[in-house]
Amino acid sequence: MEPQELFKELMKDESLQTRLNISKEDVEKADFMTTSDNKNIEVIKDVIQGVVNHKKLNTVYRGIQNLLS
Repeated sequence: MEPQELFKELMKDESLQTRLNISKEDVEKADFMTTSDNKNIEVIKDVIQGVVNHKKLNTVYRGIQNLLS
């Protein structure tokens, strides 16, 4: 599965939307290739990119910390 497809599938998951407090409006606007105002959407994209690019877990973790700070 391509990263963009995985992102779209994750954005459809209503339980994920609820857990991460992602509004329906943010889901509708979300695009893998553009920056979102919602930090949680950016975290999801960062994790996907980390897997695709074979980044080490500690590198992905630091990226998440930076996005959420």
